[in-house]
Amino acid sequence: MITSVDALLLIVKDLDRCAAFYGDQLGLKVKARETGTVSFQLGLQDLTLMSFDYAEKRSSAGLVGPTKSAAHRTVFSVFVDDADKEYTSLKANGVKFVRPPTTNAAGQRIATFSDPEGNLWEISHFVVSA
Repeated sequence: MITSVDALLLIVKDLDRCAAFYGDQLGLKVKARETGTVSFQLGLQDLTLMSFDYAEKRSSAGLVGPTKSAAHRTVFSVFVDDADKEYTSLKANGVKFVRPPTTNAAGQRIATFSDPEGNLWEISHFVVSA
């Protein structure tokens, strides 16, 4: 039975550019670097970036589809202590946000950014009402 996610895997076109973004701009620590992959420690799990070429060798040509264009179907959501503070810090590191912090009807304060290849990430916290 599946009970947890141990690693997130993002297949990317430009491995070096994305690795620099996750390491330098987001401040994640490199856990391992091997041919075609770079893994970062992300809490209790790994975030692994994998080049399209390596992904095709690992699975099968055509399955990965590096030339296909698709709408975003995945958003990574990360809870933080203060979305506004994290937004300011990440923006100062050059992270490009597609949506500044806003509070939704459920009281969740959310800001959204994308990595160099358009993968979307949300940072958020729930606003405590007095």
